[in-house]
Amino acid sequence: MPLFDIRFRRFTSLNTTIRLREGRLHVSLSDLLEAAPESVHKAIAHILLAKLYRKPIARSHSDRYRRHVSSEAVSRQAEQIRQTRGRKRILTSKGHCYDLDEIFERLNFRFFHGLMGRPVLTWSEHHARRLLGHYDAAHNTIMVSRIFDRVVLGVFVVREQVVASQVATWTPPRSTVAGVGRSDTVRTRPLPARRAAAQFRIGLATAIRWVHRVRQTGDRTAGRQGQPRRSKLDPHRDYILGLVETTPDMTISEMLDKLAAERDVYAARATLWTFLDRCGLTFKKRPRTRPSRTARTS
Repeated sequence: MPLFDIRFRRFTSLNTTIRLREGRLHVSLSDLLEAAPESVHKAIAHILLAKLYRKPIARSHSDRYRRHVSSEAVSRQAEQIRQTRGRKRILTSKGHCYDLDEIFERLNFRFFHGLMGRPVLTWSEHHARRLLGHYDAAHNTIMVSRIFDRVVLGVFVVREQVVASQVATWTPPRSTVAGVGRSDTVRTRPLPARRAAAQFRIGLATAIRWVHRVRQTGDRTAGRQGQPRRSKLDPHRDYILGLVETTPDMTISEMLDKLAAERDVYAARATLWTFLDRCGLTFKKRPRTRPSRTARTS
């Protein structure tokens, strides 16, 4: 068993890492986890070691860790840490073609009757193509990719991206609008379902169903779309996990050959890859370097 070097560090988030260097395991934990219960520390140790040695993660440990980090107290502390330790690069809301402040004000009066407080709006530093825009609740900032700052796209596309980020400001930590809590303003002045359906251009039945769910459960998150995730490999789960246990370095092609020869099951590489991913057994490809492994809990 290698020696452990465990340290609590002033991270800006709850990310936790483990590295194997020269026969020693270097573990870095966020200082927010220092006062966590012993069961959480055991769950973190299990998750890190399982990922380091590419073993399945027990659901009990995964659920214990997630319950702790998603609790209201820890979430509030993490948000405060992001505000105090984190850095947000703010450039300008005035682009070459469009002004985000002007677009936000027009959308605010059109859809929210001018009741929503204006966050900080900024164009991104680079022409990002993967992350087109996001709302950062810790810094109350909407950032839009500069790829939209083009005449050829038209203001409609930019408006759609700002709306997507603007809607996310309905559920951030409380902030004020003219002395009134924003979240309180939205809740105490609700729109009728029929009027909301017409204003946001959605079906009336959908609006009624959403409002009913909020009143019954208080849940405002979007439900999962599509059919429940199933796989033709589910009945052979124990057999596949046994292959990984006995031969950890077995390739997907070799597993497919084993399934065909011993179980008469034929599947595509993508099917087996997705199945292993659901079991927490996919491995991140890393460049060839000196013996070192890094694993994260999120």
